[in-house]
Amino acid sequence: MTTAAMCNKAVVKSTTDEETKREATELYGRLGMSLSTAINVFLRQSIAVGGMPFTPCDPFYSAPNMAALAEGLEQEARGEVAASCTADGFEDLMASL
Repeated sequence: MTTAAMCNKAVVKSTTDEETKREATELYGRLGMSLSTAINVFLRQSIAVGGMPFTPCDPFYSAPNMAALAEGLEQEARGEVAASCTADGFEDLMASL
């Protein structure tokens, strides 16, 4: 990076919760970079690919979860799962387990 480029810095402000910041700082620290460097890598990669550098997704819809759900539905269809529980409150629920 040239001296001119190093002097041409801009501040980017962002907010997140303390837990997310702490976890991300620890993660990127283990990878040998600061959170600021990690954010710069993210921004540069976004520019390089012309959008998000990954596909945002909900982990609930991951392949293992979907396979487990499909298996559960197949078991229910075969009559192998008795999914009936009635309880009047927490104590009844715990007693039924």
